[in-house]
Amino acid sequence: LCARTIDGTVTLTDVIWEDNSSSRGSGGAILMWMDDDDMDEMELVDFAEIFGTLLIERNEFAGNKSLRSNGGAIYMDGDYQAPLRIEVNDSEFIYNEANSSGGAIALSGLYDEFILTNTDLTINEGRNGGAVYLASQLLFTGTFLDVSSNTARDAGGAFYASSSVMIDMEDVTIHGNRARNYYGGGIYATNFDATYPSRLERVSFKDNSSKLEGGGAHFRNVSNSTFQECLFEGNEAGSNSFGGGLYAD
Repeated sequence: LCARTIDGTVTLTDVIWEDNSSSRGSGGAILMWMDDDDMDEMELVDFAEIFGTLLIERNEFAGNKSLRSNGGAIYMDGDYQAPLRIEVNDSEFIYNEANSSGGAIALSGLYDEFILTNTDLTINEGRNGGAVYLASQLLFTGTFLDVSSNTARDAGGAFYASSSVMIDMEDVTIHGNRARNYYGGGIYATNFDATYPSRLERVSFKDNSSKLEGGGAHFRNVSNSTFQECLFEGNEAGSNSFGGGLYAD
């Protein structure tokens, strides 16, 4: 599915996405984006002149692949004048793979919110962000998630987040994920200034591993982060590395 929504909503309910692939671009199952050419044609200037939303309810994504790029199952890329919003509820992502980032989901420059609720992400693989990759100007809210046995070839076995991303997570299990070559077996987060705080409450990091620092989680250049009632158990950073559970720099 390729969605070029102009000021509208795409709603997907009770859909199964299985063994789909994108051989040239991003989004093995779903691609939704706005780009500079769209903005030029519509002569948009101000923030959020148009707005697109993707609503996903009770969907299953299994075995989808982005063979050359990002987002094994879903890829979304927004714009300042045309923010994109995504809500995923009661869904499952399993065995999805991206050649680049975001084994299951990759989102960039939405200028709005990604809400993920009551969803399992299991055995997905990408270069950065084995399950989920988040970058540039978005708010991520995750509740009641099971994120297990995902693999990043580089960093962020479960989640990879960089550059002005706000993270708010509650009641999430991050278990058995792996960053094969670099940092953050469970989460790798980097380059958030004080205006983009991270809050994690009742998040369980268990049996995650990384080759370098941060077996459970690695937070680098993150100005404002809070961990409340979280569990770090059995996580491991590689030999001669620091922060088996949490590494913050």
